[in-house]
Amino acid sequence: MIAQWLNSLGCSAADPLGNVMPWFGQSMDAADGRLYLERTWYAPWRRELKLDWDVTRSESTIDAMVRMHERPSAATGGEPKVPPTWSILKNLITPHPLGGCNMGTTRSDGVVDHKGEVFGYPGLYVADGAIVPRAVGLNPSRTIAALAERIAALMVTST
Repeated sequence: MIAQWLNSLGCSAADPLGNVMPWFGQSMDAADGRLYLERTWYAPWRRELKLDWDVTRSESTIDAMVRMHERPSAATGGEPKVPPTWSILKNLITPHPLGGCNMGTTRSDGVVDHKGEVFGYPGLYVADGAIVPRAVGLNPSRTIAALAERIAALMVTST
């Protein structure tokens, strides 16, 4: 049964990914999600991190990216397959989550300052994508790395 399914995708059982070429994309969504802690119904003493995000304002951007991937698929003789995580569930996966611990000038508009130090907690630093307040448009890994290196250098010089 699995072999039939693989064959329907143009793959062989010997090498199920032999004819698969993943296309990855990046875009700037509406950046209007909100992370929050919520108590669980089954263990009210525990809290879980939840995401409140309405896909409506970002859907056209993601759909445009999907349409853009159809072009290289057609050019290479491939057949684009949109993952059900998006086509059905309207859920995205990101390797570089951003925000949630935003950099700001004061505690009223951020969690950390320009040095990555948490407002009101001297010596506590955050140096990852959480301090980037919104999508930057390109792969943010270099931005995240640059911020982390800068924060590390500032920590060394301040001691």
